[in-house]
Amino acid sequence: MIVLKEFSEGYPIIRISDNDYNYTYGYYSNNSWIDQNRIVLKKIPNDKRLPSKLVIADIEHNTEEELLSGKAADFSFIDYAVDKEKIYFPEGDKLVCLNAGTREKHKICGIPEGFTFPHITNDGRHINFAVYTRENNIITLSECYMVDTQTGKCEKVFEKKFNKPFTDASHIMVCPTDKDKIFFSHEGDTFYITNRLWMYETGKGMKCIAKQYLDSEQNLGDCFGHECWTHDGQGLYFVKYSCSPAGPKGICYVNADGTGQKNAIYGKHPYWHVCASSGGRFLAADTQSGEKSWVCLIDTETGNEIVVAKAGFAAQHPAHPHPCFNPDSTRICYHDLTGDRLTVCFAEITGII
Repeated sequence: MIVLKEFSEGYPIIRISDNDYNYTYGYYSNNSWIDQNRIVLKKIPNDKRLPSKLVIADIEHNTEEELLSGKAADFSFIDYAVDKEKIYFPEGDKLVCLNAGTREKHKICGIPEGFTFPHITNDGRHINFAVYTRENNIITLSECYMVDTQTGKCEKVFEKKFNKPFTDASHIMVCPTDKDKIFFSHEGDTFYITNRLWMYETGKGMKCIAKQYLDSEQNLGDCFGHECWTHDGQGLYFVKYSCSPAGPKGICYVNADGTGQKNAIYGKHPYWHVCASSGGRFLAADTQSGEKSWVCLIDTETGNEIVVAKAGFAAQHPAHPHPCFNPDSTRICYHDLTGDRLTVCFAEITGII
């Protein structure tokens, strides 16, 4: 691991890289932090002859500890979830838990083929994951499963298929504080999806929770996307993209039950993704414009929207900045594509606002 201390937009950042590997912490909506300073990262080799790795990077001590290598780490960069010292990931047809401290590993349950995109509740008790059926590389059926990490029970919660041509239900994420509420999105061409944000609730079924503007001729004015739960599970932030035909544009909010929708609360920059801090005060967001993406810190108390770094990006995952916070919200973590190398950076935000 190569550790560099730099400045971006006048603010201090830490960059970690490797000459032979790309680093990623997966998707921003899923926690990868063990504690304030240690984060679990996937290392993807540039040379396919090298093994994939799962490591712990310690930002305080500038060290890297290898957890898994080779076939043991041969799962997707979005297919692991972290709850303090416990790291959950697929191993063949089972979900296993690896303790980062003791290195003990045990089976949680059997899982169906296609396990992906796990999210875990704040208490570490429940993990949801998705299984997708594809035809000609297009998702035609989405299934949501739930695992009880204490009992090992795994069951399918629901399945969803939208009408053609955009059949995909994606971004399936359990509520951090209530296992019976699960968010999912209607994926597809953002200029035609009129019902992007959805909620499934046990015993109540599923419904669209955010209204999108249609003009008098029923043309779509709101292009919504890239959602993330608040840490307390009361609602979700999402983005009304700058490509939306109608304004205003920016970061929006809606309660989990579909009430209290607030559009374009923050719109100083052309936002792309948004993530909320554990305390609820701050948001981290990136932008989609020009050759660089701006990594932004937003203070919901003062309304300040500050660019703290700039990052290179590409169209494919995981080369999006996808900013998110460490547990005590003293750092914003983000991806930066530098040339053909994907690195992970940490912006020190203490004292900025």
